[in-house]
This record gives sequence, structure tokens and C-alpha cells, in this order.
Amino acid sequence: MLLRKIFLLIVLLAGIPGSRNATGAVIDPDSLENVLESSVKYEIRFKTLHELSKYHLYTDPVKSESYLIEGLKEARINGDSSAVAKTYMRLSQLGSIQGEYDKALKYDRYYLRLSETELDTFNITQALNNIGDDYQYMGFYNDAYDNYQKARKLAIALKDDLLIAVTSYNIGTVLKQMGQLEQAEGYIRSSMELSRQINDREGIAYSLKDLGEIYRIEGKFSNSLEALKESLVISDSLGLNYLTPEIYHKLAETYCAVDSLDQALNYYNGALEIYRRVSNNKGIGDSYLGIGRLMIDQNEDLKAESHLESALAIALKEEYGKLARDSYEQLSRLYEKRGNYQESLRLHKKLKVLDDSLFSEKKNEQFAKLQLLHETEQKDSEIRLIKEQVSNEEFKSNVLVVILALAAVILFNLYRSSVRRKKINRLLIVHQKEIEANSKEMEALLEMKDKFFSIISHDLRSPINGLVGVIDMLHEGHITQDELKEVSRSLKGRLNNTRKLLDNLLDWALFQMDHFKVIEEPLDMHRLTEDNLNFFREINDKHVHFFNKVPEHTMAEADRNMTDLVIRNLVSNSMKFTDEGGMVEVLAEELDDQFLMIAIRDNGIGMTDEEAAHLFDNSSLYSTRGTANERGTGLGLKLCQEFVERMGGKIWVESEKGTGSTFKFTVKKAESQ
Repeated sequence: MLLRKIFLLIVLLAGIPGSRNATGAVIDPDSLENVLESSVKYEIRFKTLHELSKYHLYTDPVKSESYLIEGLKEARINGDSSAVAKTYMRLSQLGSIQGEYDKALKYDRYYLRLSETELDTFNITQALNNIGDDYQYMGFYNDAYDNYQKARKLAIALKDDLLIAVTSYNIGTVLKQMGQLEQAEGYIRSSMELSRQINDREGIAYSLKDLGEIYRIEGKFSNSLEALKESLVISDSLGLNYLTPEIYHKLAETYCAVDSLDQALNYYNGALEIYRRVSNNKGIGDSYLGIGRLMIDQNEDLKAESHLESALAIALKEEYGKLARDSYEQLSRLYEKRGNYQESLRLHKKLKVLDDSLFSEKKNEQFAKLQLLHETEQKDSEIRLIKEQVSNEEFKSNVLVVILALAAVILFNLYRSSVRRKKINRLLIVHQKEIEANSKEMEALLEMKDKFFSIISHDLRSPINGLVGVIDMLHEGHITQDELKEVSRSLKGRLNNTRKLLDNLLDWALFQMDHFKVIEEPLDMHRLTEDNLNFFREINDKHVHFFNKVPEHTMAEADRNMTDLVIRNLVSNSMKFTDEGGMVEVLAEELDDQFLMIAIRDNGIGMTDEEAAHLFDNSSLYSTRGTANERGTGLGLKLCQEFVERMGGKIWVESEKGTGSTFKFTVKKAESQ
């Protein structure tokens, strides 16, 4: 928290219109705009963008943020990681000033990720500290405490007194919020003593402010006022305009506790004036709430209602859950005081709904964390199990080697001892050859599996990485609508290919597990073909022409799902190897009394006899890139072969290089034909 406030002091002094920069010169926004427009050198542009952001920090926060975003883009283009980190920090600080702590958290996480990549322990400590601040402001005290403790451990390892003081103070503040006042006071006093030793007056001011609040909670009102006023003196002397309104709020609350309502009102108004100047909506809403509560006690009902309604409007607009809950509570109290019990009850019900919502949000977050922990433990268990299985397999392999060696010795002795044993030996040799043949087949299948999963991992990773990249750009707001349309068009095609791959993978897995049962039924092949071609016409980026030349009412006796998959994969394969504007047609003819022949013909690039011979080779998966550089696994054709043969038919291909290919398969005719 303090590290951020140290920087905010610099920003405050440099960001007020007409103020001076670090060299003492008055900041002129017009001259800075001229420099930005005329300069092409990255270093000058980046520095100018940050100066302009400082200037507009309080007068136009949105414009201030736009300059930082532009600076971030230029830093990324130039590969300046230090400048990227600096900009993340300032974007986070801007979010905090405006009370948008979710935005601050987002940029602090980016800053932490970058610091971890560069193994910068100091910046990691600073990032963890800032993330703790964000969580504390949002009311997630457990998360805040966890990040503060991590930061403090790193600070102690670095032997940095200022960092130790900062993190100790922050731990104290979150303990205070959690109601552990004694422990909180211990951490804050430790921080204050260390701040005195290193002459960190700002740290002393913050510590006194929180000690004053603890005294108020404990009912030590004179001690509270003494600590808060001492904190205010230091804050005013240092010009800590970010801290001053917080102290005003604490003083107002203490004066309310001792019934000095006029003095309390003065401090609330002072805080409100500062929060308005810096556009801190959260602070403005809290000030309205405090004034409204005070007006109820002074019997100024109309003024109370006006301020409380203003606080509620800000809370609902900015989604400040706790502020909305407290505003409903005070409005309900006001209407009850007026005797309007119906309206008071209505507002009290809203308060309860909001209480339930806030409780549910925190419970959901806790559940998500427990779920993540459970999944992590489950993954660890799976890894341990795999290691045990590998160890068992190695043991079994060693045992098998010993057994085979002993068997060879025994067989040799039997061969020499008798003819009968020679016959037995021959049988064992035949059996051994079968084992070797199976072993070679297994090796081929394993090789095919390795290639298959290599292709799948690449095909899955590519669209997923593309999707993650687009989401990151959308999340940060750094992509235009035109760019999004262009990227999404390409991403859609890649995801369609991935979806087709996953469909085939699922069907293949079910087939291997023998979960596919052939359920024969009469099929209208013309209609089945038309349904598939309509699907490809909708996703047809290559403008291929599709023709259904299967005669109407051509009936087959086959499994619907298997036949549909065969046609879909063969049409997809033809489209893949057909140039843009090409043709794919599906035909059917009777072979004999029992079978129909279905043909899928294209005028694509075709293939050689050698290439065609590999397509239905059971020992491997064969695939090449399509005319638009489409990738494949060869799994689709493998499924087609297995399904056609399972239904009692056969499949083959006729092709000529440069003229196209025709894939043909047979299927049983329906009895009515």
C-alpha cells in the first residue's frame, strides 16, 4: 500500500494543471502534444505520453488512461519490458485513484507476471503488495493477507527496511479489517517504529491513521483523535492528498462517536471535496453515506435522503456491493424513523438480498479455490500412479527377459534330447514367431499412435493459442472491430477443423472400445447425402460446388450413424484436396442384387498410385496438406474403412494425378429395392 502511495505523491505533484515536473519546469500540455505529434523517436514519445497522462490524471482520468494505453503499445512494439512494467504500475495506480480496484488488480497481475518472468525479486514483492491492496479494497481479506505475507517474506529476504515496514503495515490493516485488533496493532506499531528509524514520515502518517481507527473501535476516543490529528499534520505537511481524505473520514467517524456532529460534518465535507477533485467514485459514495447517516442523527431527513440516494446511485452504477448494502440499511432506517414502514421493509429486503449476494460471491470464490486445490492434488496423485505403473512395467519387462532366456536354454536342451521334444520345440518356435509378428505389429501401432497424438496436439494447440491471444487482446481492449472480424474469420475455420478432428477422435475411440454396434435400418441415401452436402455448403470457404447425383428413393440397409460419418468424411476429404471453385459430386449405382456402390468424385489435385496405396494401409495413418494448406490426421479415412467393413462392404479409391479422385464404397441394398 505504501509503495503505491509514494508514487501517487509524485503523480499528484506532477499531475495538477500548471504544476511543475521533476526539473521544476511548468508542464504545458499544448507543448507536450506538439512534441508527441512531431517526434518519431520511441524514448521521447514514451516519456511524453506519461507526462500527458500525469497532467490529465485528475481533470480527465479517461484521457489520462488513453495516453498510458498508447504508451503501453509503443513499449511492447519496441520490446521495452521495463517500460511495459512501469506502465502497468501506473495503470494500476490510476484504477486505485478512481476506486476501480478490479481494473487495478488486472494490471497488478500483469506486472507480477512480467516481474516473475524477469526474476526481479524487488518488483515481485511490490506487485504482491499491490495485489494485496486491491483485494483488501474489494473486501477479499483472506486473499489480501496471503499476498501481504508473501511480500513480507520476500522483503525480509531482501533485507529492505522500507519494504518490511510497508508489508508489516499492510498485514496490520487487513487484520484490523478482519477484527483481530490486538494482532493488527502489533504489526502496525512494528511498522511505525521501523518507519521512524529510516525517517519514513509517510509511513508514520499511515500507521497513526490506522492506530487511530483501532482506538476508536476499542472506545478510546481521546487516543483516537490524538493519533488521527497527528497523522493529519504529517499528511498535510507532505501534501499526501490521497491519504488526507481517509484521515478526514476516520476523524468524522470518531467525532460521531462522541456526538460532536458539526465537526464530523466538516470532515466528511472535506473528504468529499477531495474525492470529487480526483474523481474517486468510491470515496465520493462513502462520503455521501457518512453525511447521510449524520443527517439522520441531526433530524435533517430531506438532506439525509438526498445524500443516501446519491450514495446508492454510485454504488449501483459502479457495482460497489458493500456501499450499496450500507446505503439500503441507512435508507431503511430513515423511512422507519419517518413511520413509512412499508418502504422501510422494502429497502430492508433489498439489503438482505444484497447480503445474500455478497455472501454467495465470497462462498463461490472459496469453493473455486478449494476446487482448484482438489484438482491439483488429483493431478499429483495421477502422476504418482503413472510413475508406479512405469516402474511396474519395467519390472515386468526385466522378468520377461529372464523368462525368455530360460525358455531358450530349455528349448535347446529339449531339441537335442529327443524327437518329441523337437516337435514341441518347433511348435514353440512357431508360437515365438507369432509373438514376434505381434510385437512388430504393436511397434507399428505405437509408432502410429505417437504420430497421431503429435498431430492432434499441434492441431489442438494452434486454434486454442489463437483463441487465447484474441481473448487477451479483447480483455485489454487493444483490438478494433475490423481486426476482430478478420481474426475471427480465420479462427472460425481453424476451430471448425478442430471440431471435425475431435468428432473423428471420439468415434475412433468408441470403435476401438467396441462401443459401436451396427444397427441396420432402411436409409434414403439421396436424403442422407443432401443433408451432408448442405452442411458443407454452409461452411464452404473455398466456394466448392457440391452436386447430389444419388437418385431419389435410393434405399440402403445400413447403420445410419456409420454411413453418415463415412459420407461426411469422404466429402470433407474431397473438399480438402479440391482447389477454390472446384466440384465435388456424390453418385450411386447398383452393383448387383445385394449391394449399392456410393462414389464421391472431385476434380481436385488427385494422387499417384503410390500415394493411393497408403490411404487404407492398416499399419499407419497417412495424411498430406490440402490445397489451402489444411492439416489432417488420416483418422477420417481410417474410420471410413473400419465402418464400411464392419457393415459388410468394402472401400477403395481411383485417382489420377492432376485430374481428381473418386472414393467408392459398397453398402447393402434395402430389401424393398
